[in-house]
Amino acid sequence: MLRTPLLTALVGLMISTGAAVAARGESTRATVTPDRDPALLQQSVKRSSTEVSRLQHDVAAQERRSREANQRLREQDRKLEQLRRQLQVMQADTGVKKQGQ
Repeated sequence: MLRTPLLTALVGLMISTGAAVAARGESTRATVTPDRDPALLQQSVKRSSTEVSRLQHDVAAQERRSREANQRLREQDRKLEQLRRQLQVMQADTGVKKQGQ
Protein backbone atom coordinates (compact mmCIF):
# COMPACT_ATOMS: atom_id res chain seq x y z
CA MET A 1 0.00 0.00 0.00
CA LEU A 2 1.14 3.49 -0.71
CA ARG A 3 -0.41 5.06 2.36
CA THR A 4 2.36 4.04 4.74
CA PRO A 5 5.23 5.41 2.58
CA LEU A 6 3.28 8.63 2.05
CA LEU A 7 2.75 9.14 5.77
CA THR A 8 6.36 8.17 6.46
CA ALA A 9 7.55 10.77 3.95
CA LEU A 10 5.36 13.43 5.55
CA VAL A 11 6.66 12.65 9.03
CA GLY A 12 10.23 12.58 7.69
CA LEU A 13 9.73 16.00 6.13
CA MET A 14 8.44 17.41 9.39
CA ILE A 15 11.38 15.92 11.33
CA SER A 16 13.98 17.10 8.82
CA THR A 17 12.56 20.62 8.88
CA GLY A 18 12.95 20.70 12.65
CA ALA A 19 16.46 19.24 12.40
CA ALA A 20 17.48 21.88 9.84
CA VAL A 21 16.31 24.65 12.18
CA ALA A 22 18.20 23.10 15.08
CA ALA A 23 21.35 22.68 12.96
CA ARG A 24 21.35 26.39 12.16
CA GLY A 25 21.29 27.05 15.88
CA GLU A 26 17.90 28.67 15.76
CA SER A 27 15.47 28.15 18.52
CA THR A 28 12.25 26.45 17.58
CA ARG A 29 10.60 28.87 20.00
CA ALA A 30 11.88 31.99 18.26
CA THR A 31 9.93 35.18 18.22
CA VAL A 32 6.67 35.06 16.33
CA THR A 33 7.21 35.94 12.70
CA PRO A 34 4.80 35.41 9.83
CA ASP A 35 6.33 31.99 9.11
CA ARG A 36 6.11 31.04 12.81
CA ASP A 37 2.73 32.53 13.57
CA PRO A 38 0.75 29.80 15.33
CA ALA A 39 -2.37 30.62 13.32
CA LEU A 40 -0.46 30.35 10.05
CA LEU A 41 1.19 27.15 11.18
CA GLN A 42 -2.22 25.76 12.13
CA GLN A 43 -3.53 26.63 8.65
CA SER A 44 -0.50 24.99 7.07
CA VAL A 45 -0.99 21.83 9.12
CA LYS A 46 -4.67 21.81 8.20
CA ARG A 47 -3.83 22.18 4.48
CA SER A 48 -1.25 19.40 4.74
CA SER A 49 -3.73 17.20 6.57
CA THR A 50 -6.35 17.89 3.91
CA GLU A 51 -3.83 17.04 1.20
CA VAL A 52 -2.89 13.79 2.95
CA SER A 53 -6.57 12.88 3.22
CA ARG A 54 -7.11 13.64 -0.46
CA LEU A 55 -4.09 11.55 -1.43
CA GLN A 56 -5.28 8.67 0.74
CA HIS A 57 -8.67 8.85 -0.96
CA ASP A 58 -6.99 8.89 -4.39
CA VAL A 59 -4.84 5.89 -3.47
CA ALA A 60 -7.86 3.97 -2.22
CA ALA A 61 -9.75 4.73 -5.44
CA GLN A 62 -6.79 3.61 -7.55
CA GLU A 63 -6.45 0.40 -5.52
CA ARG A 64 -10.17 -0.28 -6.07
CA ARG A 65 -9.83 0.27 -9.83
CA SER A 66 -6.80 -1.99 -9.87
CA ARG A 67 -8.67 -4.78 -8.05
CA GLU A 68 -11.61 -4.44 -10.44
CA ALA A 69 -9.31 -4.61 -13.48
CA ASN A 70 -7.58 -7.65 -12.02
CA GLN A 71 -10.95 -9.33 -11.48
CA ARG A 72 -11.97 -8.61 -15.09
CA LEU A 73 -8.71 -10.10 -16.36
CA ARG A 74 -9.20 -13.25 -14.28
CA GLU A 75 -12.73 -13.63 -15.66
CA GLN A 76 -11.44 -13.22 -19.21
CA ASP A 77 -8.75 -15.83 -18.53
CA ARG A 78 -11.43 -18.26 -17.29
CA LYS A 79 -13.54 -17.67 -20.41
CA LEU A 80 -10.54 -18.16 -22.69
CA GLU A 81 -9.64 -21.40 -20.94
CA GLN A 82 -13.22 -22.62 -21.29
CA LEU A 83 -13.23 -21.78 -25.02
CA ARG A 84 -9.85 -23.49 -25.48
CA ARG A 85 -11.22 -26.67 -23.91
CA GLN A 86 -14.34 -26.54 -26.09
CA LEU A 87 -12.15 -26.14 -29.16
CA GLN A 88 -10.03 -29.14 -28.15
CA VAL A 89 -13.17 -31.25 -27.70
CA MET A 90 -14.49 -30.18 -31.09
CA GLN A 91 -11.15 -30.88 -32.75
CA ALA A 92 -10.99 -34.29 -31.11
CA ASP A 93 -14.55 -35.07 -32.27
CA THR A 94 -13.72 -33.97 -35.79
CA GLY A 95 -10.58 -36.14 -35.77
CA VAL A 96 -12.58 -39.18 -34.59
CA LYS A 97 -15.20 -38.68 -37.30
CA LYS A 98 -12.54 -38.40 -40.02
CA GLN A 99 -10.86 -41.60 -38.84
CA GLY A 100 -14.20 -43.42 -38.70
CA GLN A 101 -15.10 -42.65 -42.33
